[in-house]
Amino acid sequence: MVRCLALVLCAGCCVAASPGLPYAPRPGGTPLWWLNWHNDHGGLGYNRDDYRSTQVSVAGLPCADWVAAADYSILTRRGPSRDRPDPPGTEGRIDQLTLTLGPSFTRRSDDRRWRSRWQLGTGLRITDRLEGESLQNNWHRTYGASTVHLDYETTERVDGLVWAGTEIERAWGAGRYRHGLWAQAQALVTTDGQTDATFALHAFLAGRRWQGWTGLRYEHRAGYVDPTMINATRHERGTHLVLGTALGPMHYEAARILDNQAGFMRVGFSLQPGRTQTAISPDAVALQVGAILDAFALQTQARWAPRRLATALGEKTIVTLALDFRAGRVDGDRLARAEIYAYQATVGVDLNRRLADTGFWSHVDPFLTASVGWRREGVEDLERGRQSGDPQSDRVVGLLDLGVRLRMTPIAAELDSSLFVAGSAWAPVSAATGNWRGRSFRYQEPGIALLSGVSFRFDL
Repeated sequence: MVRCLALVLCAGCCVAASPGLPYAPRPGGTPLWWLNWHNDHGGLGYNRDDYRSTQVSVAGLPCADWVAAADYSILTRRGPSRDRPDPPGTEGRIDQLTLTLGPSFTRRSDDRRWRSRWQLGTGLRITDRLEGESLQNNWHRTYGASTVHLDYETTERVDGLVWAGTEIERAWGAGRYRHGLWAQAQALVTTDGQTDATFALHAFLAGRRWQGWTGLRYEHRAGYVDPTMINATRHERGTHLVLGTALGPMHYEAARILDNQAGFMRVGFSLQPGRTQTAISPDAVALQVGAILDAFALQTQARWAPRRLATALGEKTIVTLALDFRAGRVDGDRLARAEIYAYQATVGVDLNRRLADTGFWSHVDPFLTASVGWRREGVEDLERGRQSGDPQSDRVVGLLDLGVRLRMTPIAAELDSSLFVAGSAWAPVSAATGNWRGRSFRYQEPGIALLSGVSFRFDL
C-alpha cells in the first residue's frame, strides 16, 4: 500500500511550504483540489539535487468545511564526494509521508474584496523506508541521470501531529483586472517534537483566467534528530523570494532562498472555486497523455463516440471508443545490462461516470476502460542498443484501466481538462521464453501498474 501511494506521489528535487499542510497554491480562493510537484530545476537559484530530493503534495476539500492534504518527500544527504561512496555518517537518506485533515472555515465580505480562511486539524507523519531509493533511481534512469545509492537512516517512526493555518486576501478593482494582497500562515507540531511553520505575504494581479504574484515566504523547521532530516530542514528554512503565475488550471512558482541562494520551483494543477466546467457535448473528442509510473512508460489515448452511443447509458455515463498506445520499459532490473521494452496498441470502450451535479464530488469522475489489441516485448542491450536476433515476441493482449478523473479549472470555454489516476492491468494471451547471455527468462507476462496523467475533451 505504501509503495502504491509513493508511486502516485513520485517526482524530482524541491522545497515547499510546511510538508503535509494544505497551503493554497495561488490567490483567488482555496481550490476544491490541487496537486503540486516541487523541484530545484527551474528555480531562481542554484540546483543541488539533494536535501528534500523529491516532493509532491496533494490537497482538497472532500466535503463542505473540511480540508485534507498529503505530502510525500524523499530526503537525501549526499556526502562530500556526491557521486562516490563516502565514510559512514556523512551521507544517508530517509522518506517521509505526512497526512492531515481538519475543518476549514471561509469568510467573505459582501463585496467579495475581503476573504479569510481558518483551519485547525490533526494528522500523521510517517518516517521510514517508503520506496524512495527505488523511485528516485527509476526516475533518473528514464532521462539518463546517474543513480543515487545512499544507506537509509535507521529511523522507523509514526508520529501524531496537530496543525493550524489561516489565509487572508484583500483585493481591489472590479473591472477586467484585480490586484491585492495575499497572506498565509500555517504551523504544525508532532508528538516527536518536530515543528514546521510557514509565513507568506504576496502582492497579486489577476485577470479572468490569469494570475501573477510575487512576495516573500519564511520557512521555519526545528526539532529534527535524524542527520538527513537535520541537513534538509537546515537547508530549506529561511526567507524565500517568490514569483508565481497561473493560467487556467495550471500554476507555476519559482523561489530563491535568500539565506543560501538555492533555487526551487513548483508546478501543478488545481480546480478553482466557482469555475465550473463548461457544457462540453457528449460526442466531444478526448485526448489523454499519461505515464505508467511503476514501469516508466508513456501513454497516449484518443476517445470519441457518436452522440447516440455516448449517451446510451444516460446523460451522466459517457460511453466512448478508446484507441490507446503505450511505449516504454517493463523492468530494467531483471536482466544483466539490459532492459525489457514494450509497445502496445489497443482499442476498446471507456465508461466515464459523473457522481454529482454540485460540490466537490461533481468534479470527480470514476472511469473504466476495457480494450484488446497487440503487444510487443523485447530485450534491449543498454550498451549496444537493439540488435537483430535479440529476444522479441508479439502477443494479443487484454487491457483494463480503473480510476478517477479530477476535472480542473477550464482553460477555455470549449476545453474540459482533467487530471487522472488509475490502476492499469494487462494480460497477454501467453507468456514468452527467451535466452539472454546464457540465462533463460520469461517475459510477456501479466502486469499491473499505476497510471497518471492529463486528459482533455473538446468539441470539434
